[in-house]
Amino acid sequence: AWFDVVHVIEPNQNPDPRKLDAKFKPYLSVYYEVGGPSETFLSVSGFNEFIAVAPRWEVTGEDVYGTSPGMDALGDNRTLQLKEKRGAQLLDKFTNPAMVAPSTRPPSWRGTR
Repeated sequence: AWFDVVHVIEPNQNPDPRKLDAKFKPYLSVYYEVGGPSETFLSVSGFNEFIAVAPRWEVTGEDVYGTSPGMDALGDNRTLQLKEKRGAQLLDKFTNPAMVAPSTRPPSWRGTR
């Protein structure tokens, strides 16, 4: 079953730096279920500074996940990451080859096929 959960980050009305509990930090973070039991939170925590929230950029129809300008760069980003990975693998094979062996057979191998 799907449940709608809301995450709220807001300035804390009662911050207390002397207390160790995270809910007394300058910014309050609360998770709650929409339509759930009133006055019941799933999580209450806090942050020392306001964190950036990145909402969905654009939603098409009934899609759960949104799209953003970053989606246009995703293919280029993956290509660059693969190129860097392969370059590192190539450098590793040059500096530490998988096997070093003589190019000719040892004398004990003569006469055998």
